[in-house]
Amino acid sequence: MRYVIFISCLVFLVGCGNREASVESGIHDGTLHVGNGAEPQSLDPHLTTGELETNIQNAIFEGLLVPDPYTGEPSAGAASHWEMSDDQLVYTFHIRPEAQWSDGKGLTAQDFVDTYKRALSPALAAEAAIHFYGVVGASDYGEGKTTDFSNVGFKALGTHTLQVTLIQPLPHILKLIMHRSWFPLRVDLIEAFGRIDERGTRWTLPGNLVGNGPFNLTAWRQNESILVEKSLTYWDADNVKLNRIYFYPIENVNTEERAYRSGRLHITNNSSSIPLARLDYYREEEPDHLWLKPYGRNYFLLVNPDAVPFKDSRVRRALSLAIDREAFAEVVMKGIWTPAYNLVPAGLDGYKAGKQFESDLEEARRLLVEAGYPNGEGFPDVEVIYPPRGENSRFLQAILGNWQSVLGVNVALKQMEWKVWLDTLKQGDYQLSTDGWNINNAHRFFQLFVTGNLESYYLWSDTEYDQVFDEAAKALTVEGRFAKYDQLEKILAQESPLMPLSFAKRSQLVHPFVKGRCENAYDVHPWKGIYLEAVE
Repeated sequence: MRYVIFISCLVFLVGCGNREASVESGIHDGTLHVGNGAEPQSLDPHLTTGELETNIQNAIFEGLLVPDPYTGEPSAGAASHWEMSDDQLVYTFHIRPEAQWSDGKGLTAQDFVDTYKRALSPALAAEAAIHFYGVVGASDYGEGKTTDFSNVGFKALGTHTLQVTLIQPLPHILKLIMHRSWFPLRVDLIEAFGRIDERGTRWTLPGNLVGNGPFNLTAWRQNESILVEKSLTYWDADNVKLNRIYFYPIENVNTEERAYRSGRLHITNNSSSIPLARLDYYREEEPDHLWLKPYGRNYFLLVNPDAVPFKDSRVRRALSLAIDREAFAEVVMKGIWTPAYNLVPAGLDGYKAGKQFESDLEEARRLLVEAGYPNGEGFPDVEVIYPPRGENSRFLQAILGNWQSVLGVNVALKQMEWKVWLDTLKQGDYQLSTDGWNINNAHRFFQLFVTGNLESYYLWSDTEYDQVFDEAAKALTVEGRFAKYDQLEKILAQESPLMPLSFAKRSQLVHPFVKGRCENAYDVHPWKGIYLEAVE
């Protein structure tokens, strides 16, 4: 770990008359109603990078490993158990014999091998391909240097035994395997709708998509809702308490909060979805509806280093140093965010970088003068692009006002529909943009800025950074790896391809009827563990 006008939401919000509210009826029929932020770009796990797509994918697919609902750490999923070799290079996963696809076909180790071959197909150019590059031969196959997949370290040793061989020990590999890119796919059915390396075919539509997760995709009404229903073929169906989940693409946080307040939603969007104007009300009047928990997510401004004036690292650093993060977090965002002065949220895998810089107006002005823009004179027209999620415009206006007042720099805002925004980032057609990721391990945060990473599609490239990242990946001790992480944080702080803003808390409205959400370090809550129960 991206403005759809929700015409049908008018019906959703006000068209129900005196009928029982969804939050009430959901208890009786096991139906959960969830705000999901925006219309998904796709449901193909190999071609998506956003959290809102992942919310749905987590319901209809299941990987080898899944997050433990209590700790968020890797636990048994489609694989009942696994072993690691003494040299930490070979992992053997045992697929549950009882695991099935939603059409009743048995899940096999070969399904995983075929899936990973598809993910690495050069013609597909999957954003997710980089997640497999720690596997023997994967990068050569993914980059088209070889066409022989038998040389890649994925092997089906039997119907239900999958072997994965790594180039070198990867301490974060089990967390990585929980990522959606490792979900199994029915490649034979994908081929029924086109080539396996063809993007945008109809295999992800209801009636076509066959998954192996606790729910099946049964309806997708564009810009209105996505419905998943309990899968009767899922190996652990007896422990799935919900019968169905509706996901609603409501992008406007005020509209969503009204939907929640009127009893149409059990859970709001999981990315800063509480209008700040309503936050104090929920804190004081209905704290049992407020879910405000820390998790591994950062927010930052992304810089296009190929765009004027950001080719000059002094300009990038000047703007970053001028941001008053403390006031931004405490006053503008009312304490739901923590000021960020580095990339990786503290505590992931035990790593803590600490502040890599301080806000410094004097140094910011000096750098801007040095770059040829004293008091903002001659500074070109610049705009920040952003999707209409949460309070994006509010905090951006605060930052832009800060830049104008202390540096004399004027920057404009441009809002884009979620899908358009994602495509614009991929095409590199921007100067500044908001962005943010929630990731369950430190290593993947640093990987976002490695040259050529298709998952993040960032344009900044630095040979020293790439080298140090490679050294971090090869480090055999925690101490050695963390030392390399420190170097990476320092390079990012100096070169400023991003301007860290905050580490977010998960800010959602969750109805007290919703049970099974356990607080953990990553704030992950598998759908199979969620259920509804009336509050006495």
